[in-house]
Amino acid sequence: ADNLLSPNYISRMNETFKGGKTVLTGIRNTKNYGGSFVSAAYSLGWLFQTGLLNSGRNVLGIPCFVNGTGFLIGADVLKKSGGWNWFTLTEDCEFTTYCALNGIEIGICRDAEFYDEQPVSFLVSWTQRLRWMKGKYQVLHKYGKDVFRGIFSKRSIICLDALSNIFPTSLLVLCSAVVLFISLLFTAKSVEALIISLIISI
Repeated sequence: ADNLLSPNYISRMNETFKGGKTVLTGIRNTKNYGGSFVSAAYSLGWLFQTGLLNSGRNVLGIPCFVNGTGFLIGADVLKKSGGWNWFTLTEDCEFTTYCALNGIEIGICRDAEFYDEQPVSFLVSWTQRLRWMKGKYQVLHKYGKDVFRGIFSKRSIICLDALSNIFPTSLLVLCSAVVLFISLLFTAKSVEALIISLIISI
């Protein structure tokens, strides 16, 4: 209900849809950029994610990610899946992962821009991001094995990209810290050297 579309959004998406992609996403922007430093940070993040990253994927021939709202799904996709069947806390992420596993390419329409409202307070942002983290764990639990298997069985860079999207950052940081500690443990020549190495790495 808080979303706004650019005047030519639907016509631009329709033109791109005729090009053959069955799922499309637009460019995500925000309507309250100047609300606070929190909403401004969100705005820059979305422009980076939907503008730069998705455009890069498009150039490389890798499917884009659906992010938030502002996307188009062909009727055939919904018919094959039996309707909208993605109900985790991050259904956009779940749908993107489903597409990656089922060979559905998500395209981008750079001329279709949509604007949504971002949190202006840190507390609201914190609550929202905790919900997103929980949603990512839900998607990882539901699709993680299939995505990981697809990286090797299909030799799929698309599955690798999808795994990077659903793998929770907190878990990635924890795994990296454990690997770092183990490597330092085996390479340090003394306890003092281990402590110094840990301090430097932090």
